[in-house]
Amino acid sequence: MGKFRMSQAYNEVAYGQLRTITEEESARLRRVMLEIALDVNTVCEKHQLKLMMAYGTLLGSVRHQGFIPWDDDMDFMMFRNDYEKLIELFDSELSEKYVLQVPATEPKASFTRMKIRKKNTVFLEYETEGLPIQKGIFIDIAPLDTLPKGKLRRLVHCSVFVFCRQATLATAFYRYPSVALMKILKDNPKAYGIMKIRQWIGRLLSFKSLEYWNCKTDALAKKYSNSDGELYSDIFKSTGYGAEALTCDNFLPMVALPFENVSFFAPANYHKILCAHYGDYWVLPEGNKQLRHWTLELEFDGE
Repeated sequence: MGKFRMSQAYNEVAYGQLRTITEEESARLRRVMLEIALDVNTVCEKHQLKLMMAYGTLLGSVRHQGFIPWDDDMDFMMFRNDYEKLIELFDSELSEKYVLQVPATEPKASFTRMKIRKKNTVFLEYETEGLPIQKGIFIDIAPLDTLPKGKLRRLVHCSVFVFCRQATLATAFYRYPSVALMKILKDNPKAYGIMKIRQWIGRLLSFKSLEYWNCKTDALAKKYSNSDGELYSDIFKSTGYGAEALTCDNFLPMVALPFENVSFFAPANYHKILCAHYGDYWVLPEGNKQLRHWTLELEFDGE
């Protein structure tokens, strides 16, 4: 039996049951996300920060020269030091149109990576229904963190990081549960059971605030940013700490690839990165395995 993944279980239950985004809404949603991405890319180029396509956006660029047909999101990644510089520049460069969500700016936003949301829009997801945060249309940017040298040091760092990350998720779901998500997952006993266990664990760990666990996790993630480690990874990814860790020469020098009617940078060895994450990425997944982003509410600027 393959590894159980909550995202896949959620997708299989949700498929065909939930509010689907119309073709017109999808086109408008993609235009807004592309607008955000282009604005962020302009700032990164201005300040010589390395912004690279990641995950579904990288796959979409290589396989479809744009968005994956059934997927409505945009993913990027940056080395941690550039990621932190973008956070520092945000107020002066992007805050007129956008909201930044990282632990330092919105500590109840228990996400695995930076979200940049457009003001005066709404994109309410089932998973985050209960969180008291801004919920506009967004793009994701994942930090590429340096892993510590040595197996023992990585093991210790991994253990503490994973505990704090799971504490963040559990506390968030206990404090701010998604009623809609639990209702949907009742059709999948295993997924529903895991979420109930997560709530119970969150109750045990809520002697510390969500803000505490979230900021603690963020601090652990970037602990080795200025070390002499040679491996880089998005340690928040669902495949686990250190999965798909690579040396710097797999990312640099960046290469430009087409995306819709524009282009963004991609990691140098994007083929290796895509194979590590997706396997044979040229094979299209079956319908109920096409991971989608469902929504409770969608509003565009000025509506």
